[in-house]
Amino acid sequence: MTDLLNPGFGLAAMLIALAAAFVASRWLSVETGGRNVPLDGLRGYMAFGVFLYHSVIWYDYLRTGAWGPPPASVYRPVGDLCVKVFFMITAYLFVGKIIDAKRRPIDWLALFVSRVLRLTPLYLVAMLALVAMIGVLTQWTLQEPVGALVDHVGHWVAFTMLDAPDINGLHDTWLLIAGVTWTLGYEWLFYLSLPLLALMLRRRVPVAAVVICTVVVVWLVSIKPDVFMPWSFVSGAAAAVLARTSSIAARLRGRGAGLVVVAAVAWALFAQTIGPAKALTMVALIVGFLPIACGNPVFGLLTNRAALLLGEASYGIYLLHGLLLSLTFELLLGTSVARTLSPAQHWVLVAGVGVVLVLVTCVTFRLIERPAMRSAHRVTSWLAGIGSTLARRQKA
Repeated sequence: MTDLLNPGFGLAAMLIALAAAFVASRWLSVETGGRNVPLDGLRGYMAFGVFLYHSVIWYDYLRTGAWGPPPASVYRPVGDLCVKVFFMITAYLFVGKIIDAKRRPIDWLALFVSRVLRLTPLYLVAMLALVAMIGVLTQWTLQEPVGALVDHVGHWVAFTMLDAPDINGLHDTWLLIAGVTWTLGYEWLFYLSLPLLALMLRRRVPVAAVVICTVVVVWLVSIKPDVFMPWSFVSGAAAAVLARTSSIAARLRGRGAGLVVVAAVAWALFAQTIGPAKALTMVALIVGFLPIACGNPVFGLLTNRAALLLGEASYGIYLLHGLLLSLTFELLLGTSVARTLSPAQHWVLVAGVGVVLVLVTCVTFRLIERPAMRSAHRVTSWLAGIGSTLARRQKA
């Protein structure tokens, strides 16, 4: 077990994945215009970090049947920290849009269309893959009534915002995808809260958007009262405000601030083993995140071609890695063989899966995600046209 938790294995797997991304970057161009490039690179590292986290969990799961955080080590906090950073990035970007709306009003229809087209197409592909894997594991035999099967699949297709039930009687279905879908429900909850936040900041918001979003948010919170504490979102929102203060942003783009980021990351990773210092982890995340939000490249670690390609493919890496790990350990290799691997052999396999993951998600980004995102303007115009037509008919 000590060998399994050696940070060098995870670092080696990350470097191999970056090498694969560098090669793939010759085929898949990266768009950087008008974007915070370091944040894109950060997103890629965070997505791959979640993959490494679940790869370590799989080692124990194969041997004990218990799914839980890794033993105390540098790997134990990785999953939680990466997810918090994802939420911080989301809040930074979209609260930033609301702040800037004082000069450039938000097209709310375009915003929500872009979110649907950004998250949904690949998610539906992941759901198809999940159902297919369940079919194989249950030998394509109905284990529950058709109505229940349709209902359970529907819960998953709805981003598991209400529940993530077992499908076709397969116990702990969520393990096949490493349970990553829970974060997407909170992403949607945050997006739906944006019109209300915009009102609080005295921005113009269509009445229909306020009413619809308020109803949906209240309904979701009433069904799931254990709403995720929004500290990550609040931290990202605070970064959006501070990054727009020119004197602060200029200071935080320098090499000294880059060293602060490195120190903050080290603290966030290693403080988990120092007892009371764990309480300051969120502070370390905020301190490390702010320079990146201001555009600090952290010595080029966040702006090189490989990191940026991981950033482009980050949604796919995050969403599909659990399925790929399950496919590898349960169907291709088989659990009886997988559980006999030594820690070193396990990591060699994980590094190979990481390369496949990067290449597969580059393909899904190019063929599924990017075309969907580029269609957002066309879809928005079409929906706006339908709305205008209906409004004219009502007046007539």
